[in-house]
Amino acid sequence: MQEKQGNYICKECGKRHGGVHSDRVCFQCYEKGFR
Repeated sequence: MQEKQGNYICKECGKRHGGVHSDRVCFQCYEKGFR
């Protein structure tokens, strides 16, 4: 699965992401415990 770069900053790891599931955390951090 590809994760696009975006204008959101993950509040857990600080990585830029596309806010697919949440604007606050990237997909990896979301999967780890932000469901």
